[in-house]
Amino acid sequence: ELEDVHQFQVIFYNDQPAVFNPTGQSPHMWWADDRGKTLARRFVASMMAAGGTEHMAALQMALGMKPDILFFLTDANEPQISRQELDKIRRQNSSATAIHIIEFGYGAASERDNFLKRLARQNGGRHAYVDISRLRGAKL
Repeated sequence: ELEDVHQFQVIFYNDQPAVFNPTGQSPHMWWADDRGKTLARRFVASMMAAGGTEHMAALQMALGMKPDILFFLTDANEPQISRQELDKIRRQNSSATAIHIIEFGYGAASERDNFLKRLARQNGGRHAYVDISRLRGAKL
């Protein structure tokens, strides 16, 4: 749905971030024109899930690009981001970027206030949970 006047970036992460960077230059925001979207689709299609999870490096890289909005999608509620790390993100962000969280899990959402909910709330965003068992065509 992005239009030519919008900019975007995609960062995958496991134990290290993998940034959408088809030109090999310094990572930056991309225009959502036909070329940018085509290159991004190829990048996304090339990604494979593997390894551990290191949330902080990817979050800090994304915030360093100064987006207006950050959509943070994760299936990992472990390892958690500590309260000190959440404070560090909030200070780095300075309310410049709304951080929206989409958490993927299996089964009903937990009612507990986890670090993902706090990350969204502390940074002007919203948290949503997606039960992957309810996705059409999901392979379980």
